[in-house]
Amino acid sequence: MLLKKRNDKLIKFGAVVLLGGSSILAFLKYGLPFNSSMSVEYRTATVERRTISTTISATGTLEPSDIIDVGAQVAGRVIEFGRDPDTGRLWDYGSRVTKGMILARIDPSVYEMEVAIAEAQSKRSAAQLSQAIAQLKEAESSVLRNEAELLQQQSKLDRSLRDLQRAMGLSKSNSMSAAELDTVRSDCESLKAAVAVAKASIEQSKSRVDSQRAAIQGAEAEAENMQAVLKRSQTTLAYCSIVSPIDGIIIDRRVNQGQTVVASLSTPSLFLIASDLRELEIWVSVNEADIGQIKPEMPVRFTVDSLPDWNFKGRVKQVRLNASMSQNVVTYTVVVSVVNDSDRLLPYLTANVEFIVNERTDVLCLPTSALRFHPKEIVDDSTLETKTQESVWLVETNNLRRIPVRAGISDGSMVEVISGELEMNQHVATGYLTRSLSEASNPFVPRMKSNKKEAKK
Repeated sequence: MLLKKRNDKLIKFGAVVLLGGSSILAFLKYGLPFNSSMSVEYRTATVERRTISTTISATGTLEPSDIIDVGAQVAGRVIEFGRDPDTGRLWDYGSRVTKGMILARIDPSVYEMEVAIAEAQSKRSAAQLSQAIAQLKEAESSVLRNEAELLQQQSKLDRSLRDLQRAMGLSKSNSMSAAELDTVRSDCESLKAAVAVAKASIEQSKSRVDSQRAAIQGAEAEAENMQAVLKRSQTTLAYCSIVSPIDGIIIDRRVNQGQTVVASLSTPSLFLIASDLRELEIWVSVNEADIGQIKPEMPVRFTVDSLPDWNFKGRVKQVRLNASMSQNVVTYTVVVSVVNDSDRLLPYLTANVEFIVNERTDVLCLPTSALRFHPKEIVDDSTLETKTQESVWLVETNNLRRIPVRAGISDGSMVEVISGELEMNQHVATGYLTRSLSEASNPFVPRMKSNKKEAKK
């Protein structure tokens, strides 16, 4: 009898355990049926009209649109800086300069001596050229004189030849002695030699003329060379005055008075001048996954950490093709043009940039969480047919009504509603305000005390 009672107890205990286990499994798998009398509160959002945009976020640096690094082309010691003609102050950081103003001076003493030497050499070469020209004129005069001498000797020779012919005729008639004939013949031969000497003198004078002309060409070349050396020395001396090449503002001064600069293989940098800080650029590094969506003239908005309450605008100016790789990440540089009319933006600030890929103005919008919300306590067979269609749940006196919608662009937190029966100021569910129904019904979920009034708030 005692053994029978124990078996009955074991059978009853096993039945209870089996029933309880099956109930727990059924609860975990199917949950409890929805009880319409159970109070459930939802977190809601209001349907509103606003501007929504799809953006690509990146970080860049503000750069002056036109910046010039002013350097020194000669070596030497900086003896002084230029002064502002209006204030009399030395040029320094933030000074506004105009084109042609002297920014600094390098000690010119060495270069002034080089100019003096070049001027002396130039004068000497000019004197040598004048001397060569005078010698040419003298040689040309010698040619003329020798030509005149040749004509004179030729005239005498012609007369002597006629005298010789008469003498030979008189000699045949015994009217002239042989001695007189020999004298006439000797005079004729002498004049022939004089004519030959005159012709040789002419050729020698002409050769001297050609030589002097060549000497003049050499003197002219030397004079031009000395003029070039003088001009180079004067230009080098002018480089001792560092002048501003543009109108702008000094961003950086990289030299102090008394400092020696050395211009050898590279030009030393003295001043950094920006042409106009009212026009800036942002050099933005954009990931290769997003670069295909960025086009020239695309609108851009950005902020800087130094002015957190200000929003600035710009436009894409250029998409550079020279990509760079860092830690296997490929990025492209995008140049954004910015108008800095307020003069609040400073060069080299870090800019938090958003490229506006797509934008809609004055459209119905709701939080993206409304599209992700699906109440577990409502069983709607009609949703099975259109489970691929997006929908939201409209809250009406704490009851839910499903509204099919068609979503448009999204900025991550809000989404555009292209079509649907939604209207402004309607409330859609985005989640549970109190514990979910499964938490309220599941005996294994830890329960925490909460104030109902605070939950409603």
